[in-house]
Amino acid sequence: MSKSLSLHDAAAIERLRAAAIDFGRRWAREVVSSLHGAGRRASGGWPGTLSEARSYAAPLLRDTAFEAPSDAREEVARVLYAAARTDWLGRRDANRDDDGLDELAVAPRRRAH
Repeated sequence: MSKSLSLHDAAAIERLRAAAIDFGRRWAREVVSSLHGAGRRASGGWPGTLSEARSYAAPLLRDTAFEAPSDAREEVARVLYAAARTDWLGRRDANRDDDGLDELAVAPRRRAH
């Protein structure tokens, strides 16, 4: 029977946090590589979702000797997602048109009421 992960177990929390950051960075690199392999550019906002991050975080939590409470599981997913997003923002391709000018940001459409 595994014991419950306590937020007071700083060493375990830090190991999970480091693993989540490493996995998030690897996730971003794999997405960039996959896009480039398909002849596409890695541009715009991070295409990953928090739901995907939760699914990637699950094995990290299973590999520990602790049973993580739901708030800890959510935190690991959020750390993983943030690391992936940050890495993506540093790796994405420049958004340039053929004339070399940066693309203009377009405001989102307002929904009709």
